Amino acid sequence: VFLIIIYPATELILSFSRRGLLRKNPFVADKFHLHSITYSLLNEKLGNKNYVNSLSGFLLTLLGSIPAVFSIKFQNNENILVLLSFLFFLKYILIYFYLLSYLRNNFKSAL
Repeated sequence: VFLIIIYPATELILSFSRRGLLRKNPFVADKFHLHSITYSLLNEKLGNKNYVNSLSGFLLTLLGSIPAVFSIKFQNNENILVLLSFLFFLKYILIYFYLLSYLRNNFKSAL
């Protein structure tokens, strides 16, 4: 079940951790979520188009659905499920910091 909700769970854990490290209130919204960064980057690259929000949602749905598909295939193998969870978490962190760095270096006005 966890691999089905791994994207929102990872987002929640990292948001609380990030805000805690920065000594910010964890219950106040900010623009430093993966979906916000993805939207800002696509918006800067493609221009303010009507489909940018849908495209960012689609890309993140793909990111989150890959573990769910594998969880069905390996539902009886706990070791593989734990490995898949770890790999998703690692992949999320790498994508998050890469996109954030790219956005900050190339589109300072976007954040």
